[in-house]
Amino acid sequence: MIPFEIKLDGDGCWPDLQAKRWIPGKITGGAVLANGTTEGRPTVTLRIETADGKIVLAETTLRLLDAAVRAMRARYPDDGG
Repeated sequence: MIPFEIKLDGDGCWPDLQAKRWIPGKITGGAVLANGTTEGRPTVTLRIETADGKIVLAETTLRLLDAAVRAMRARYPDDGG
């Protein structure tokens, strides 16, 4: 299983970033692979583009992404959607 940690209070949630080099990026696309897991469940790949032209493909399961979005929506129910 692909780990996915949900942070509902993002202020200072990743203190390890102070000691690590990181690059800001923007999510510019997403794709679903119907049978992405060994069990045949769908996975989601997000395309992230950085200012210096690098492209990162980040993958999780549709189930985990859906759980994250639902938790965030429950925290902020009046913000669109």
